[in-house]
Amino acid sequence: MRYLLTVVLLWGAAAQAATVLDVAPNDDTDDTQAIQDAISALPEGGTLLIPQGTFTASMLKGIYIDTPRVKVVFEGDLRAITEGRESDECTNLFTVRAPGVQFIGQGGMIYYDGALFRGPQAQRDLHRTVFYPKLIYFTAPAHDSVVRDMHLRDTPGGFLGFVGVSDCAVTGSRFEGGATEGIEFPAGERHAVSRYLGITIIGTKGMMIQSNHFSKYEGRAMYSWIT
Repeated sequence: MRYLLTVVLLWGAAAQAATVLDVAPNDDTDDTQAIQDAISALPEGGTLLIPQGTFTASMLKGIYIDTPRVKVVFEGDLRAITEGRESDECTNLFTVRAPGVQFIGQGGMIYYDGALFRGPQAQRDLHRTVFYPKLIYFTAPAHDSVVRDMHLRDTPGGFLGFVGVSDCAVTGSRFEGGATEGIEFPAGERHAVSRYLGITIIGTKGMMIQSNHFSKYEGRAMYSWIT
């Protein structure tokens, strides 16, 4: 289990041990299972560090987070692929099913290497806005989750989806590329988006939206509300 290498990260004045993804970068090998194993081995509140370099994960397989309050920190890049099967077989890259999970950028990014495609029919049936797979998808009970200082580039259709969750936040993050959907909050309450650079936000009324810069999508900057 090579992923059990541990280092210390500094979070403000506090030090926290982190598990480092210990697989070879930059070799185009599918690292999905190694990342899944590393995440599954984290204790509640644990941290996985994606180190410098480029790693690869498959949207055909997907990565699932079921442990509360874990952090995934990106010093390196994660390349999302579909194994040439851009179809109903593919799903979200990350699916978060636990509360308090954080994705934190520290110089790295997640980017998609493929074409636009629709997700599984079951996912499309879940909610009318959940039409395309996401790079990161939060579903109940993933309340109180955070995306902070992340850089996401290109996507099969959407960057982030928050469905059936509340009290989530996106801050200091940048989203770029040809997505048709930026961030989706089709349900839930008390979400917040700040210091966001990207395209559309689809959300519920009552969200806190501040200090954002919307790049243009089809010639216009936009956000919309679902009632």
